[in-house]
Amino acid sequence: NWRLWRKSHTGCPFLPGKDQKRLLQEAEPSLPKGDEELKLRSGTAGYQHELLKYLESGSSRFGKIRFAVSCDVTQSFRQAVQEVDEIDW
Repeated sequence: NWRLWRKSHTGCPFLPGKDQKRLLQEAEPSLPKGDEELKLRSGTAGYQHELLKYLESGSSRFGKIRFAVSCDVTQSFRQAVQEVDEIDW
């Protein structure tokens, strides 16, 4: 269970709001060689097209990287989710 973060000016840890793909790629070589799977969890800053494409591409030494990106659950988001058929989840 690895965490990639930086410290803010207040000293609190956070994932950077930009360049998450670059940070992940730079960190991958330092992860233990025996690890066969990598998962990424991010806040809304993770909605970066290049990052998401990379995670899905399978070009990492881990293959496809499973991920979860959170978002604000606004009324419009809730409505959009309810419009998706159960079978499509």
